[in-house]
Amino acid sequence: LTEAFVTIDRALDLVSLPYWPVRVHFNDLQIPALPLTVEAVRGFALNQEENPFLEYFRSRMSEIQAFRPDVIGISINGHAQLVPGLTLAAQLKKAGGPHVTLGGNHLVRIKDGLLRSADFLETFADSVILGEGEAPLDRLLEVIEHSLDLSTVPGLVRLDRDRRAAYTFDVPARPLDGRSRPSLEGLPLQDYFSPELVLTTRTS
Repeated sequence: LTEAFVTIDRALDLVSLPYWPVRVHFNDLQIPALPLTVEAVRGFALNQEENPFLEYFRSRMSEIQAFRPDVIGISINGHAQLVPGLTLAAQLKKAGGPHVTLGGNHLVRIKDGLLRSADFLETFADSVILGEGEAPLDRLLEVIEHSLDLSTVPGLVRLDRDRRAAYTFDVPARPLDGRSRPSLEGLPLQDYFSPELVLTTRTS
C-alpha cells in the first residue's frame, strides 16, 4: 500500500508540472504565496493557467447537472481542500440551478471573514453551514423543498434581502444520546479509492 501511495504521489508531481509552483499531492496541496483572502482565492479558483482543478471540474458540469439535484453540499475540512472545494463550488454556482451550500470545519474558522464578504457568497455558494451540520442541513433541505425562508435555518450564513452576508442563529446543542447513527444507505462505497472497505469513527 505504501508503494502504491508513493507511485500516485510521483504521478501527481507530473500532473502538477504545468501549474508550477502549485503542487498537488495525494493528501496535500501546496500553493505558495496565495493569500487567504476572498479576492485572492476567487482569482485563483477562476484562473485556468494556475488552477489544476478548474479544467476537470468544468468537464464534469454536464454530468453533475444530469442528476438534476435540488441541493449540492460541499464539505471543506482542511486547508488542502479549500481551493478544490471552492473551485467546484464556483463552477456549480456559475452554472446555476441547484442550491450550493458549503460546510466543514475549515469554514468555521473563518466565520468573521465570511460575514464581512458578500462577494464570497456571490461567487461560491448560496449558503454556508457553520458548526455541526446535521440539524441545519435537514432544515435547509426542508426550506428549499417548500420554498421557505432561509433565515429559519440554524447556523447558516446567506445573503439577506440587502445582499449582505448574514448569520441566522446558533445551532442548538443536542445531547449525544439524542442523535441517530450515521446512515450509509445509497453511498457507493465500492467507488471509493481504497483496496478494502474501511469505515472509520472519529472523535475528539
